[in-house]
Amino acid sequence: MPENKRKQSEFEFVLSKVCKPAPDENNSNRRCLDLRGKRFSNLSGPSRRFYPTKAEAEEEFRKIWLSLRDFGRKASKVATSEDDLNDYVAAREMLRKAGMEGSLADFVRETLPKVQPGGEGFSLSKLFDRWIEAQKQKVKTQSKNEESVGDDRRLAALLPFHGEEIVERIDFRSVRETLNTICSDKSNATHDNLLTKLRGMLNYGVKEELIQVNWADKIDKRGSGAGDVGVYSVEEVRRIVERARTKEDGKFLGVVSLTLLCGIRFSAARKMTWKDLDLEREDPKAKPRFGKNERSRFWVPLEPNAVEWLKVCPTERLVPQYSESHWRHFPRKLTEEAEVEFRKNAWRHTFASYAAKHLGMDETRRRMGHKRTSVTLENHYEEYATREASEAFFQLTPKD
Repeated sequence: MPENKRKQSEFEFVLSKVCKPAPDENNSNRRCLDLRGKRFSNLSGPSRRFYPTKAEAEEEFRKIWLSLRDFGRKASKVATSEDDLNDYVAAREMLRKAGMEGSLADFVRETLPKVQPGGEGFSLSKLFDRWIEAQKQKVKTQSKNEESVGDDRRLAALLPFHGEEIVERIDFRSVRETLNTICSDKSNATHDNLLTKLRGMLNYGVKEELIQVNWADKIDKRGSGAGDVGVYSVEEVRRIVERARTKEDGKFLGVVSLTLLCGIRFSAARKMTWKDLDLEREDPKAKPRFGKNERSRFWVPLEPNAVEWLKVCPTERLVPQYSESHWRHFPRKLTEEAEVEFRKNAWRHTFASYAAKHLGMDETRRRMGHKRTSVTLENHYEEYATREASEAFFQLTPKD
């Protein structure tokens, strides 16, 4: 029953609208619940339901009304399952008799953490078992096959390392290292497949409200070009920049310096001219005119070592004009000419990783054109460089 006069009044008003006489030749007391309309738009099953008597119709509607009150439009499954409805109403009645206020959902939400293992949450092993059982249920409903579940079981390789740990307390960095250890002699595809399974299991846990967050999203795939973000060592940076300085009279040194030493996107750097730089002011800056977004089109402070490299660029033109096709392959070609292994997006990521240690995350975020400090910054940049290497990077200057 609704618990106060206002709710009782609302219940009776809606009931008077939806519970209508529907007599037939055999039963003059027959009633119809007309559940058409916006209020019931998410209920599955027939929108018009018939009952032998008014009392039965009212009782069924009371169950639907209570479930809608607690769960809103997410109540469709509850409201169309007789067993679920009976369980729900019985639980509500027990709460009422115990003198507890609030909804059934509030009670479960507050109680669940206290009855989980150790009162603290699920271990990885426990979550894995629950997840596998859920996958088996999908096989029964033919939404998944047995072979796929067998593939899911491969995630058990993590359990000897982290099985007894509480999921909420696991540091994603330790799992990242474990995945790398397990897959050290395996392909990128194997690593990425295990990571995908892990993300899927944690997503299941979040959806079922067993855990709060999916920290596996912070772990990158190895085969995507983003997993090993591609931070070049200081020596590799020097070789790349020196190759740009010697290649065709240094005409490519400008675009390389702007991207690798200043963090400007390559697509924007290759369209810049000397007019976009102000190297003579006390705090030298550059302003890309064709940035990816508005945040990328602002004055970017230039570090002293970057200014020194820019000052030895050819004065006729900062960046030469070439076709899109030429620029598309240029980073890989120049990097390999410097006898350095090419890594996708590594020029800009290298600057960001060293800057995160040298300048701090907030300043790095601003220079990279990011709106806020995010998982991308923390996971792609901060973890990949030491403070000593960062200092060496920002002291890298042209050799005489």
